[in-house]
Amino acid sequence: MSAHIEAEYLHGRHKSGWSYIYSNQNSRRHPQLVTIGLNPGGGRGDFDWGDDKRLIYKDTDRTVNAYLDQPWGDNSQFTPLQIQIQAMKSRHFRDVKPDHMLSFQLVPFRSPSWDELAHDQRMRATEVGFGLLDWTLANLTTSSTVVAFGLGQFEQRLVGWFRGTDPRTFEVGWGHVTATAWATPFAAKLIFLPHLSRYRIFGRPEFTQESKIFG
Repeated sequence: MSAHIEAEYLHGRHKSGWSYIYSNQNSRRHPQLVTIGLNPGGGRGDFDWGDDKRLIYKDTDRTVNAYLDQPWGDNSQFTPLQIQIQAMKSRHFRDVKPDHMLSFQLVPFRSPSWDELAHDQRMRATEVGFGLLDWTLANLTTSSTVVAFGLGQFEQRLVGWFRGTDPRTFEVGWGHVTATAWATPFAAKLIFLPHLSRYRIFGRPEFTQESKIFG
């Protein structure tokens, strides 16, 4: 799989490296909680991002799940996105072991923002990402919960992949921004949230429908 992603990385003329699964191998074997982002951030500054490429963390690595144990912020602090995901886990998935939390990006190719990829890069990269799902989620079960955030225009396509039905939409206490929960034959529930680095909904008293989304 690494060779396939690397070949697409070169074909698509990407320059900032790639990173796909943010958790260890055991999380893919036994996924009880799955988180899906759009694509890895980064690509600016003096760091040589082009050399930063990773399919998945090995079981022998110190990292179990990068959202939980690998601070990305300045001075070794967790970023707002990491803090939000940690809050979600502690509030609703406390019983899920960290190495049973599978976290990955729909598209593995890194960019400072999605819009900073050229149009043809975005389109081909999206096809690559959806082509990886059968392998990535091969061990998904009907007891797994899937939470995606910040997918924007690709949300409906992922709903199609999951054969989602019976959508329920909930306000998140942030103007007209909403979350959606779907039934799916492949998991216990499929949940779409806004991007959690911008909309820091967990821990806000305005997020009054939280229990309905995750209950």
